[in-house]
Amino acid sequence: MRIAIRVFSALVLAFSCLATHLTAAEAATVYRCAGGDGAVAFQDQPCREGGTQRVLAIVSHDPPASVASIAAEKPERPERSWVVGVSRKRVVEPTSFACRTNTGMLFYRHSRCPTSLVNGTDVNGRSRRVMVASQAVERREACRRMRNGARDGNEFDDKVSTYERNLGRDTCRNY
Repeated sequence: MRIAIRVFSALVLAFSCLATHLTAAEAATVYRCAGGDGAVAFQDQPCREGGTQRVLAIVSHDPPASVASIAAEKPERPERSWVVGVSRKRVVEPTSFACRTNTGMLFYRHSRCPTSLVNGTDVNGRSRRVMVASQAVERREACRRMRNGARDGNEFDDKVSTYERNLGRDTCRNY
């Protein structure tokens, strides 16, 4: 079926190209060349050796009135049916954050990282603040790293209590 469509479209293309160059009283010769692999080509020069050739004589003339009127008519489009209420939502993976302090501690949060943390006290008894930088990571990776826990800064991780976990509010439940 596909080959027939291709042959037909090639034939139509060849005829339309030749028809544009011909006047009403002119005739043209077209060579139909079929190769050994079955490929068909239409050309205005004789075929190369090794393939089969057919000579087609094309006489240009005005189409009958019935053909011209059919071509002038615009085909009607079928009515489109619309499905209401169906929308395609893009699935967005939840994002977590890797938070790193200026002292080198690393912890993970499911919401934005704080800009600074209190980390102990200095020699004068004042609370010591450390600055925090954040980087977005996949939720799956953050949950995997929080389960490991063998790193400096894991005390600042987002931890879910047993009560919240039993209620089904564990943000790492599916990861």
